[in-house]
Amino acid sequence: MVSIDLRFGGLFLLCTVNIGLAIFVIFHNRRAEVNKLFGLSLFTTVGWILSISLALFANDVHLTVLLGRIGFAFASAIPF
Repeated sequence: MVSIDLRFGGLFLLCTVNIGLAIFVIFHNRRAEVNKLFGLSLFTTVGWILSISLALFANDVHLTVLLGRIGFAFASAIPF
């Protein structure tokens, strides 16, 4: 199980703001390709941040490995 403490407050605030920004940009002009790509990059960045942060605080080795793999999958989807 993952132990969550007060240090995750800033993490979840950061992720919430990034997801809100992605939704705002995508819905501002749904047909613009650059808006879709920007929203996608923010969603993958949030997934990467959450999975790696949760992997660092996991108590179980198997959960840590799983979250680490998910984090690397998200990181491979972040456009450069």
